[in-house]
Amino acid sequence: MSKKCFALISFVLVFGLVSNASAELVGQWKLDDGGGTTALDATGNGNNGTLEDDPVVVDGQFGQALAFDNSRVTIPASDSLTADLFQGSFTLSAWINPTRTGNTWQQIFRAWKVDGNSNDTLFINNDGTLSWRGRVNAAWAGGMCETAPDVVPAGQWTHVAVTGDGTNFRVYVNGALSQESAFQITDGTNETYYIGGNTGGAGESYAGIVDDLRVYNHALSEADVRSSMENQGGAIVKAYGPDPKNGAMLEATWVTLSWRAGDLAVSHDVYMGDNFDDVNNGAADTFQGNQASTMLIAGFVGFPYPDGLVPGTTYYWRTDGVNPDDPNSPWKGDVWSFWIPPRIAWQPAPADGVNYVDPDVELSWTGGFGAKLHTVYFGESLDDVSNATGGAAQSAATYTAGPLAKDTVYYWRVDEFEAPVTHKGDVWSFTTLPDIAVTDPSLLAW
Repeated sequence: MSKKCFALISFVLVFGLVSNASAELVGQWKLDDGGGTTALDATGNGNNGTLEDDPVVVDGQFGQALAFDNSRVTIPASDSLTADLFQGSFTLSAWINPTRTGNTWQQIFRAWKVDGNSNDTLFINNDGTLSWRGRVNAAWAGGMCETAPDVVPAGQWTHVAVTGDGTNFRVYVNGALSQESAFQITDGTNETYYIGGNTGGAGESYAGIVDDLRVYNHALSEADVRSSMENQGGAIVKAYGPDPKNGAMLEATWVTLSWRAGDLAVSHDVYMGDNFDDVNNGAADTFQGNQASTMLIAGFVGFPYPDGLVPGTTYYWRTDGVNPDDPNSPWKGDVWSFWIPPRIAWQPAPADGVNYVDPDVELSWTGGFGAKLHTVYFGESLDDVSNATGGAAQSAATYTAGPLAKDTVYYWRVDEFEAPVTHKGDVWSFTTLPDIAVTDPSLLAW
């Protein structure tokens, strides 16, 4: 094949990825947001729920909680609250105060599958039985894990938890193991999570109060379950609920940071920078000041980063709760992050340096931040592709150069045009499948 470079200019959309930011506690709904239509995820992972059919704000085990009666909180699956949650290692816990009236089976929490006929559900029965059950294609997958009756009293607060580790399910009541059974997988993809009952499931809706429901992506030990139960009622001293959510992509050169204050904070020391260690250690040049507000603007004149945030950069930030009247102050916050995509093209497909690519491959990429036009150079010579200029215009967002030769290294580059500047892209490469003669009659394909 000729070493001549081919070029095109095309319009593309800018796509982004949001990373998963949490390693253990992937969702926590304190259910004390004071009404409205949102149940905030206190982990900062952005798994906020929507209140439907008017659950009522009431006094909870700790602060406020939600009382359910044919109502629910609906939470979509996400990068952290994953579509395969509960098929591996997990923990689900909550404080509940059931009426034990109404439906025989009452959903405290349900993971609803895409097929609409399968789910994983934590039930409380009106006889006080607590159970973790799975349904596959509208049929129950055995008893799963079910306690004896009357382990959960009516009209009293009880801490309940279920864990799965791939080998066993375990149900805990007030921090003590109540029932254990073999692990069972309910195949399917989780689409939506519900607290209090799923939409259209009035026959299994929960009647009672739920407070501080948590989901972990690993199985807690009995000691951990007990510790979690004992600590759930304590004051939340660290800031939480970052916006943008931790690990988010931001397509702008400015940002408004906001967060939820810890229970004891009266002001906040705010740190922001492009180095995790500096922010984590509170380096002087990352300190943006002490403020009463739970909001910080950056990227404008008169604010931090007056020249604007820089594309292609990950920024880290942290807020420490401050209360001069408390000897434990300040309370160091978690380090959160967001990132801005680069101005050059990124996320090539096939990936840079990959081998065994089909000669009929179609190339694609993600456009750089702010780019409107893109010029693609393609060929067998690294120098030619690296130094090429110009090129014919096309409107396609993909490029097919084939059929390509086998066992050949190809190079390609995408330049991004953001008027009046062109941002030269990196040179990527891939190698096509080798040309191997089939001499073994038992070899059916290569």
